[in-house]
Amino acid sequence: MYDNSEKEIAFKGFCINSIKKLVKQKDYLIRIALEYSPYLLLLFFCFSFFFRSDLSFNQDLGRHLTLGEIIWKSHQIPKINLFSYTNPNSPFINHHWLFEVFVYLSSISIGLGALLIIKTVLLLVALLIVLILAKRTKSALLIPVSFLFLHLMRERIDLRPEILSFLFTALTFYILDKFEKNNSKLIYLLPLISLIWVNSHIYFPVGIFLQLIFLADLFFKKFVQKNKNQDLFKKLKILTSTTVISMAACLLNPNLLKGALYPFTIFSNYGVTITENQTIFTLQNIGFKDSNFLFYFIAGFIVLVSIYVSLWRKPNFKNIILSLLGLALATQSIRGFPYLVLISLPAVLQNFNYNKTNILIKIINGIVILLIFGEAIFYLNGNYYPLSYLQNTASLNLVADGKPALDFLLKSNLPQPLFNNFDIGSYVIYRAYPKYKVFIDGRPEAYPASFFENTYLPMQENYSLFKQEEKKYKFKTVIFSITDQNPRTINFLSLITKDPNWKTVFLDQFMIILVRNDFAQNIEAVKLDSLSINYYKYSNCTSYINISTLFFNINHLKQAESFGKKALSLCPNNPIANNSMAVILHFEKADPNLVYRYYSKSTNWIFW
Repeated sequence: MYDNSEKEIAFKGFCINSIKKLVKQKDYLIRIALEYSPYLLLLFFCFSFFFRSDLSFNQDLGRHLTLGEIIWKSHQIPKINLFSYTNPNSPFINHHWLFEVFVYLSSISIGLGALLIIKTVLLLVALLIVLILAKRTKSALLIPVSFLFLHLMRERIDLRPEILSFLFTALTFYILDKFEKNNSKLIYLLPLISLIWVNSHIYFPVGIFLQLIFLADLFFKKFVQKNKNQDLFKKLKILTSTTVISMAACLLNPNLLKGALYPFTIFSNYGVTITENQTIFTLQNIGFKDSNFLFYFIAGFIVLVSIYVSLWRKPNFKNIILSLLGLALATQSIRGFPYLVLISLPAVLQNFNYNKTNILIKIINGIVILLIFGEAIFYLNGNYYPLSYLQNTASLNLVADGKPALDFLLKSNLPQPLFNNFDIGSYVIYRAYPKYKVFIDGRPEAYPASFFENTYLPMQENYSLFKQEEKKYKFKTVIFSITDQNPRTINFLSLITKDPNWKTVFLDQFMIILVRNDFAQNIEAVKLDSLSINYYKYSNCTSYINISTLFFNINHLKQAESFGKKALSLCPNNPIANNSMAVILHFEKADPNLVYRYYSKSTNWIFW
């Protein structure tokens, strides 16, 4: 039995030992926090620009949700174009049906808002995996190089099937790297990833390319460098098997071999060019504005420098090929920009193989950390977007710009058939199918190339041809997005709004609807030549810019100026608003000094 003094001593000893443990634990937690702080900082930076409004409904999301519902309820994956009255039986290979089922089920269970949270989490997980791969390089250049590369993720962060491709790319790369280093049994998951991937998004060959690169590296070490290590031979057998099985898994899609080869054949029946599928060089030649182009050139230069450094020192051909693969995907089309992050970034850091920390590196890292915090705050407080060419806002919500127009279409029971443009077909399908079928939607592969080349595009370029097709298809309603600045669309809208046979019945910041006079007797007309700005109440300048641009395109300069001034009152430094006003005033033959004043503000200090 202890007396009181012994109890007191024991209690004091317990307290001292507990404090020592807490101090040790605290020191351990501090060390962990310091070790991982660069990765948390970079993830915070990415989150800052992931936290923006999602414009997927302006593109394909509506059609994805509709197809997901059809697949789920019918237990069949449609193989023809269901939604168009012009080409209803045109064959269609759906290479992202699993994503469509996923978003549909999510929309009816947790809601579309929660889907945006899931999207953000998936993107952050993919980048966390990439940063873990980068961490293994122990590079002193991690923060500055990653900061420059990560800007390229901004190009593709809407709710699209490729979000899954980003995740699967990062997972595949991580598993292969872990297998190379310690024979990880995660390697056996690669065929399963390939199976899900081939049914989710068309970029599934990227996973096979990664496996082939790691496999080629093992072959090189075994048979060229004559490495006698038995463990190497075992790895070679396992990776060969999993790669073959992964390739076989790609056949397990609704279209079997044709579906597996579809990424390499899809453009054989593509009658129209889409911005996201164009190269940066093509888009630059036509004056397309995208702040991510700057970071493509910076990242591409860093890739090439890292390869030179690697060749000059001790070349690692696997890392050289990986860094070039990411660059090749980004160069092929701007939708591939994120692959400079997902594939090239870890390989580039390994190419440099620079692990020394000196005073210069500390200064560079300190400056970049300040830039990261400053830029992240600029995104999160919403001040970035009114100064850029982007139409987003700092909020995690889905924007359906076509909703008012489709509400009007359905409420007014406007007559069919519709003539709609490519951009808004998918949202019309989402809101109006099966009551309304579309003339065309955002799937070039679901329509014969000849339909684009001989019908859809020429109809907008040549109004007399539209009048011929009007007799053939008996159009009663025309519904177009006004944000399409393609010259042929501008030409078409300029002419049809002046055609006495057509009445404008709806106009907002995204859509215009016209109905043939024969069927519009009971619908009030929108008088474009006297439309007052007081008719609209928008909180953002982009809405007024869009309407102003339409009025300019159809040669109503006074209305264009009025809406342009309203946009500038909301966003005085917006480059698009200032450029638009300069152009309008130039055509109005206004004071050249005034024109120049607006033109000079069309390029502001926001270059990223």
